[in-house]
Amino acid sequence: MRKKLVTFGISYCIVFLNVFMTIIFGPAEIFMGNYKDFGVIYSEFGWTFLIGGIIGSIVIAAIIALLPEVLRIIILSIGFGVGVACYIQGMFLNKGLDMLGATAEGYHAGKTEMIQNGAIWMMIIVIALALSFVLKKYRVKIAVFGSLFLIAIQMSGYISLFFTADKEAFQYAEGELCLSGEEQFTVSSNENIIVFILDNFSSEWLAEAKQEIPGLTDGLVDFTYYNNADCNSYSTYPSLVRLVTGHELNPTVSVDDYITECWNSEKTDDYYNLLHEHGYKVNVYTPELPIICGSKTLSLATGKLDNIAQESDSIQVNHKLLYKTLIKMSAYRYAPKCLKSRFNVGMNEYSEIVSYADNVIATSNPNFYNTLVENGLKVDDSSNYYQFIHLNGTHEFINDENCQYADGASRTQTIQGIFLMLNEYLNQLKAVNAYDNSTIIITTDHGVARNMQPIFFIKEKGQKHDSAQESNAPISLNEFVPTIVNALGEDYSEFGFSIYDFSENEVRERTVYERSQDDAYPAVKRYDGGNAGQNVYHVYTYRGNLYDFQYVYDNGIYDVIPMVDSYF
Repeated sequence: MRKKLVTFGISYCIVFLNVFMTIIFGPAEIFMGNYKDFGVIYSEFGWTFLIGGIIGSIVIAAIIALLPEVLRIIILSIGFGVGVACYIQGMFLNKGLDMLGATAEGYHAGKTEMIQNGAIWMMIIVIALALSFVLKKYRVKIAVFGSLFLIAIQMSGYISLFFTADKEAFQYAEGELCLSGEEQFTVSSNENIIVFILDNFSSEWLAEAKQEIPGLTDGLVDFTYYNNADCNSYSTYPSLVRLVTGHELNPTVSVDDYITECWNSEKTDDYYNLLHEHGYKVNVYTPELPIICGSKTLSLATGKLDNIAQESDSIQVNHKLLYKTLIKMSAYRYAPKCLKSRFNVGMNEYSEIVSYADNVIATSNPNFYNTLVENGLKVDDSSNYYQFIHLNGTHEFINDENCQYADGASRTQTIQGIFLMLNEYLNQLKAVNAYDNSTIIITTDHGVARNMQPIFFIKEKGQKHDSAQESNAPISLNEFVPTIVNALGEDYSEFGFSIYDFSENEVRERTVYERSQDDAYPAVKRYDGGNAGQNVYHVYTYRGNLYDFQYVYDNGIYDVIPMVDSYF
């Protein structure tokens, strides 16, 4: 009996090392550093993972302990090697690791990089396996004490999380402000300004998709497409808060100070006053509240946005998705580079973990499309509507050509599904007689890397074309707010230039700010106190079109502005 207990104890130490690292400590540490993005508190998953991990380890260790000796030794030796390799990967081999959700294609490592990383993993596992048979006398001590040592190191970090994390990670705030989705599918019978922000959608991707799918944009016959637009800043922060306020990026101040500047500036006040004076109800729909609020609350936007509400008590947590997301994120951290792409987590997954029955916002392309088809658009004649709708766009390739969720969807399929969704919306606008009196903009907050230029379509109120128009005028998203003011029929000079101030074939100097990491500059903290992934802005200045931008980008021609702190 004693021998069986000893065998079980040895098995448990090695099994628990792997389980504790990937199921208990890893998810907890990831959550504590990003709890605002998840929108839940630790108890929604933490104790389940802890108790489940302990019990699961007991069951697995008991099964292994009953196996024949040689097979048991091989399994435990490999398990110990994997545990050591996971620890080394997480601590030392993830330098420069792509941030989850940073690119639509997910994680991609170079072939040489994967081979080198795989060789380290193989060496560690082979050494662990060889030691078990070469040093038979010491194999138990090496495996058990090695496992206990690594568990102890991580256990100290696990315990410290409970003393260093913000209280909001453990307790839901009462009366929290949120954005209500109650009117997301409502339009006015009078006038509308409707803006679709299709996250991370570059003009180059659209051009390639149009070559593959003839007639892709035929539904936008009354629109003008600007094929030489500039996003000015990458990525959703700081671009989104700039679009909703019109306040240009100030890279010399902290994230919170910049966001406060955005909402408190006189021009922002004047912009929203004009919208309200023209009878517009101003609604913004986005899952990314911290991107427009930082560590502040929506009280910053009170009096400006009309769909601010208090969160109801009826919080709905998709526990299955929460568990899946955290496990995948933990595996992404500890897995060898050749397997990391299997555990990529798209940002759209965060937005669907939590919902409030009274304040649901559709943020993924399929969710928006299916809700639109099922319920249709509602018409309100009591006011005009400004609808700013932020969807995942091509940030992740999650939908097929029918705009339905699909694993492994291609970029072209996702784009085709997006235009199916847009055409459905436009057709429903026409059906309720709200199309002609609507100004509609279809754009994105940013492209990505050397495909930085965004898509930009616009149809003004009352505008009709025999065929879709296209312009190569050198516009930028800095012209977004002035263009909205121009659509109101007001003088927009206070806010800058509109897109109509730039002519066809004009050559204009423009600037793009790209968040980056540069070891030559001091590391900075994230705005919420966590560890940051970027510490500088690379500032690219170019004259011309996308190809001119790609020239300066590919040749590393940029200025550097150190960050005060980082959003990501």
